[in-house]
Amino acid sequence: MQNSTGGTFEDGLQAHKQGEFARAYDIFLRLGNKGDIKAQNFLGFMFHEGLGVPQDAAASASWHTMAAEQGDTFAQSILGDIYFSGDGVAQNYAQAEKWFQLAAKENDANAQLGLGKIYGNGLGVALNHRVAADWFRKAADQGLAEAQFNLGVLHENGEGVAQSDMKAVKLYRAAADQGFVKAEVNLGTMYEEGKGTKRDLKLARTWYLKGAEKGDSLGQYHLGRMFASGLGGEQDDRTAAEWYLKAADQGLAAAQYEMAVAHVKGLGVPRDDGTAVKWFEKAADQGDVVSQVNLGVMYMSGQGVAEDFGTASNWFRKAAEQGDDVGQLYLGFAYANGNGVPVDVAQAYFWLTVSAASGNKDAKHKRDDLVKEMTPAQIAEGQRLAREWQKKQEQL
Repeated sequence: MQNSTGGTFEDGLQAHKQGEFARAYDIFLRLGNKGDIKAQNFLGFMFHEGLGVPQDAAASASWHTMAAEQGDTFAQSILGDIYFSGDGVAQNYAQAEKWFQLAAKENDANAQLGLGKIYGNGLGVALNHRVAADWFRKAADQGLAEAQFNLGVLHENGEGVAQSDMKAVKLYRAAADQGFVKAEVNLGTMYEEGKGTKRDLKLARTWYLKGAEKGDSLGQYHLGRMFASGLGGEQDDRTAAEWYLKAADQGLAAAQYEMAVAHVKGLGVPRDDGTAVKWFEKAADQGDVVSQVNLGVMYMSGQGVAEDFGTASNWFRKAAEQGDDVGQLYLGFAYANGNGVPVDVAQAYFWLTVSAASGNKDAKHKRDDLVKEMTPAQIAEGQRLAREWQKKQEQL
């Protein structure tokens, strides 16, 4: 039946289904302005997606707010998401928590998930893994895959709940069976490592493949490893490199490092030191210490790039300051020999000492040789620097 406003909600819904977005909008607008909650929510959806109207996240938030303030659970949950992400409004975790709480009291799984993320990450509230786990569990019990995954992570790490790899596997599998990509990849790792389940490399590869095919960079990286090593199936350097490249192009540092190594060694790709330098640099820029050291070595030796001791020592320093004993060793060499930095035997002694403390035998031998050429004052300065370093590490 047609009403005086020019159409019922069902008329608007039918128009929307038929692609008559302008007519649907006209009907929903009339109803929404009269306080119809379903129409207000649908207007929020139309503005968010740009269906029949220009895409407008702020207008979307406004319509959902109207419905939420009338007590609509769905709108309250959506509004929590809006404030959580800052989509059309200023990001506000306190507002997100407020709206999620209202919807969660009505057992809305999405709101329960949102509260879990807020408390699990300490967003606008004190970090509380136990409270996060309680909310994730409520949503997980309703079958929400992301909540199942998040609760699985807490069980694997023993955060807010008793540590249990078996429970983690069960939860990962529940989420993975729904196609939740992060759970597929984590389940692959559990099978690969035999955590919470019997080790099964073939199954590990299967789950990594599921994640990789959906574009998950970590799944692509792990699948590349499986092909590179032959774990769980055939060994194929070319296929390994193809998967590494997909992950590397998405910015995963570990995959960028593997692409660099592949080009240095010619594993599944043409040997090309210049390309290796490019990939090492991408990973090194993200703080990957092994890539930083390798990049330093390539600059030091002029491999794939013009020889540059200054740049080499800069990369060694970045790795050294992260606590990498090899980076510390090379930086110690640089100071001892004046390669890219001024000669400074106290600095050399310091870096070689902290490297040796990590068990690096080359650093110990070099330091012992260096001591023979140092004055007592230089040794004392090197020891002071080493003590200061140790104190800082203990405070971290």
